Amino acid sequence: MLILPTVTRLNIAFYLFLPFFLFFAKKNRLIRLVVLLIYMTLLNLTYPVYNSIIKNYPSLVEVRYESGRDASFGLRYALFNKTLEKFSELTTNEKLLGAGNEASRNMIKANFKSDLQTHNDFIRFLFDFGIIPTLMFLTFLLIIFSKNKATFMIGLIYLVSFYHNMLYQLIFILLAIYFFKIKLNEN
Repeated sequence: MLILPTVTRLNIAFYLFLPFFLFFAKKNRLIRLVVLLIYMTLLNLTYPVYNSIIKNYPSLVEVRYESGRDASFGLRYALFNKTLEKFSELTTNEKLLGAGNEASRNMIKANFKSDLQTHNDFIRFLFDFGIIPTLMFLTFLLIIFSKNKATFMIGLIYLVSFYHNMLYQLIFILLAIYFFKIKLNEN
């Protein structure tokens, strides 16, 4: 009930899908893994899908913004697009191994004249560390987060927090590792 007044779209969506997530948390590891893969894919489609909704159904945005203009999303989408554009311009080596820690942040500073985050830690990590480390990191997360009910739910929260610049809030990973090591009743 306390999330609804914030009108924070991803958080509301997460809580609306909570019964669905809890249902799959009780399933076997393979099913949790598949759900996590689908979840990550859908999270990465958030900005393009929301942009399409704004273009085709602008009245839905007016619920949150009286002017009918979602400036918050506009900025986030611009940051997302600029990061993707600049990623495509990187050398092959940089695409594979990254442009360096904080490279995405510095690129945003240079292009937007302000110290902003991309509000999409998937693309941020990809830009900074490259395709190979990103795949390794996401594989590591999938292994840990699919282990049991507790790690699954922690993983879902951590992954949605990637849109709140919380990639480096490692408490989620530490909790998941802790619960990964504990034998939980899978029933």
